[in-house]
Amino acid sequence: MQGSMRAKADLTWMNKHPSALRNFDSVLAAAKGKQVVMFLNYDGTLSPIVQDPDKAFMAEDVDPPPPPPSSSS
Repeated sequence: MQGSMRAKADLTWMNKHPSALRNFDSVLAAAKGKQVVMFLNYDGTLSPIVQDPDKAFMAEDVDPPPPPPSSSS
């Protein structure tokens, strides 16, 4: 039961926070002709928090991101 509750919570979170990678074509179309700035939260998200941000390196146990979904055009 706890596993299904966790799966439902994960699904709810993903619906509230859609992945830009899954909607990359839409994001790209919306950005056309505009200057784009990308902000990344690296220290503490993909790496352990460290005193000096220049020493924040990706943790070894972080899996690489999945490839973007292929678009069928």
